[in-house]
Amino acid sequence: MKRRLLLIFIFIFIFIVIFFLYKTKAFSRVSLPGVSDASQVTGILLPADENEGVSFDLKAYEKDGEYLLFLPARADISDLTIYMLGEGDEPLERARLDLSGGVCLLHEAIVLRAYQSLLPSVEISFSGTGSSLEEVEDDKDHEFRAFGDMVVSCTDEAALQNGWETVVSSRNLDYGLKGSMSLRGHGNASWLLDKKSYNVYWENLADVLSMGMDDEWVLLADGIDRTLLRNQVFYDMAEKCGIRYSPKLRKVELFIDGDYRGVYSLTTKVRINENSVDIRQGHDFLYRWGMPGDEARPLSSFVFRDEPTNVVEVRDLKDESVREKAFKIADDLMLKIEDTSSDECLSMIDMESWAKYYWIQELGKNTDATSRSLYTVWMADEGRMYMNPVWDMDQTAGVVEPYMREVDYLYPQEWAVRYEEWYKPLFEREEFAQKVDEVYRRSDMADVMDECIKAIPQKAEDIRTAAMMNFLRWDILDEPQNNRIYFYMEDTSWDAQVEWLHIWLKYRKEWIDEECK
Repeated sequence: MKRRLLLIFIFIFIFIVIFFLYKTKAFSRVSLPGVSDASQVTGILLPADENEGVSFDLKAYEKDGEYLLFLPARADISDLTIYMLGEGDEPLERARLDLSGGVCLLHEAIVLRAYQSLLPSVEISFSGTGSSLEEVEDDKDHEFRAFGDMVVSCTDEAALQNGWETVVSSRNLDYGLKGSMSLRGHGNASWLLDKKSYNVYWENLADVLSMGMDDEWVLLADGIDRTLLRNQVFYDMAEKCGIRYSPKLRKVELFIDGDYRGVYSLTTKVRINENSVDIRQGHDFLYRWGMPGDEARPLSSFVFRDEPTNVVEVRDLKDESVREKAFKIADDLMLKIEDTSSDECLSMIDMESWAKYYWIQELGKNTDATSRSLYTVWMADEGRMYMNPVWDMDQTAGVVEPYMREVDYLYPQEWAVRYEEWYKPLFEREEFAQKVDEVYRRSDMADVMDECIKAIPQKAEDIRTAAMMNFLRWDILDEPQNNRIYFYMEDTSWDAQVEWLHIWLKYRKEWIDEECK
């Protein structure tokens, strides 16, 4: 009897082992054909189920005859399992590697380089959901959504230092076929670039990297901004200056379906909720100006330069019965701003917030300061329009040289924003001009600017390794379109881009100080 029970136990044990090997795919790996010639290898795969700290399978990126393996922050670079793939992505050979030295040679001809930074990682997978990133990027109207799953992770050290959770997943208790998150396109002119921005939606609320409980975020590609820092610098400045509802931002590295996509800015989205624009729905109003679209309404005035941008949209409006009221408030305000024979418009705006917002835009000479993706908030009880939050600060500090502008945007001297669209008639009012001057002189505005400008070199150091990885993946530093800086710096490096931003803002601030004496 004991012998029979022992045999039954052995058979059960063998069955469990075989089942486990099958489920982990290790069973089939025993009989891999192997690589006899380097020319057989068409790709390299890093499987998630054999590598801790990796949420979804990763693929090495092939460039100049070498394979570049970009790793999430929590992956153990000293103990990696990779598979060399052949035609049809069939596994040929398994290898366990220590890539902490950065490079290894496989079969004497295959160069594999590994890169890893300390930035948090955002990993997204659409596997098995029937949708893909290609479908998202083929839709210029940003209506198509790809469904999948997303994991945000960071190192233990970063979690301890910043109070972040080490791993946050979009997966909830409902493992639906469509996944637990969705992604669609984001951006206007920037959508024409290869490196694109995305909107992200989760099925469940989560506190991601201590940005507050939310279920929607934006992944900004910073494709125009070769420093990868402009939005971060100006969002920090806006928050420190007291501009309300400033977006929260974290620098991350993005992986989608195993492909490394580079350095992104993960930000909270401008919308009405407790974590973003915290106002009363249907009573107070959130407006977006200068963006044509189905919900946009044409303005009676012509404060905006271009007819397509002479529009306003009421955002996140659930009560349709107040839409006309909301639009009339915005339309009346623009008519009053345009009519310089009266100062009536000044009683409809919170001049403090308009002045602070102006200074952020003027410091950076933002080419988008008065058109496209501008946000204001109407506070009904006060009967005033607040200028906030700051958004879309990538076209600043001479990064682009706009066409058909009367003033210079490339160099750090001269006023620019005060001569643009709605600011031009506002500055013709002495009371508004005095308020702007007063805000700069008596508030901590100037000190905050200095503080944020001085912080740029450290911000650059914090992302140095990640920036190097980004520009290996996106070889664009030499490209002239939308970027004139390297012609003047005579240097195509990322360091030159950062130096331009730092020195440009320093000179700009000194020029403003001199003008405001």
